[in-house]
Amino acid sequence: MADIVGATRERVAQRVADGQRRLGMPDSPRLGLAARAWMAFVEEAVTGWPVDEPGAREELAAFLESSFVSLLGMLDRPSALRSG
Repeated sequence: MADIVGATRERVAQRVADGQRRLGMPDSPRLGLAARAWMAFVEEAVTGWPVDEPGAREELAAFLESSFVSLLGMLDRPSALRSG
């Protein structure tokens, strides 16, 4: 099971890196780490989200998508990571 989870995380990280390149974002050594961290976030959200409520799956998908877009935005603006 751990091998499957690890392979899935690596595949997602690769897809994120591919998407970043297609969007013209510069390569970042942080991207792979951020993608794997986001995947752990996704796993936790998916297993804990109350999917039995009306519209919950759509809400979850929107939540995960917006979190990913925000993450990419932070990676695209390193100065934003330093502001506080």
